[in-house]
Amino acid sequence: MSKDVEGGMSAAEYERCRSVLKRHEAQLLSLQEVVGVGIGQSDSGRPGLVLLLRRETEATDPELTSRLPEELEGVPVWHRVIGSVEPQEDRPPGDQV
Repeated sequence: MSKDVEGGMSAAEYERCRSVLKRHEAQLLSLQEVVGVGIGQSDSGRPGLVLLLRRETEATDPELTSRLPEELEGVPVWHRVIGSVEPQEDRPPGDQV
């Protein structure tokens, strides 16, 4: 029996997602409007990759939307709009915002 990692995903599922993400991360981050990538779960608990987008693209940029993968190597990929990401000033460790 495989151990669960945080969120209920099995260690094997997490490792599969991690290895797929590692192989495709640079390509995904090079896509316009993609500001981040990560590992997550669907609302039903299915493990997969998450593309964090600057803005909604479906209505405004169908060509870009068509280049955003729905799956990579059998691992599902979801898109979440989070807005722009701006670098913060350097803060000492433990400094709260």
